[in-house]
Amino acid sequence: MWDGSIRTFPEVRRNVAHLRESGLTWRAMATSPLSCIKVPRMAACLCAIYKHGREPKAADIRAALGLPVTVAVAVCGKCGQPPLSKHHRCPGAEHGSAGSPPRKPRRNWKGLALVLAGVLAQARNPPSPP
Repeated sequence: MWDGSIRTFPEVRRNVAHLRESGLTWRAMATSPLSCIKVPRMAACLCAIYKHGREPKAADIRAALGLPVTVAVAVCGKCGQPPLSKHHRCPGAEHGSAGSPPRKPRRNWKGLALVLAGVLAQARNPPSPP
């Protein structure tokens, strides 16, 4: 069934359909010496490939069938491109890196406290009239 090279999913599906039409059961297909598959749950996977056209997601099953192994990559919610660096910038984004609205400037609490202390000091000791 497989010579060790990387195959596409339609090729795998055609091979599974050919084996199924030859009269083999799912378990027989998964354990046949021609298949070179030594992965548990392979019978259910072959059934899902044949009946529903589902592509397997597990890396061990993909490797056993000769499909290229895939890896999940987080993509940007705004542009859909995978971020290649830590500081990803969307093309055409008018705001920050994630397209969020601009932030308000930080409050100067130290300056506000000094102003309040000055007002309180003036209230306690009003200036004498000349």
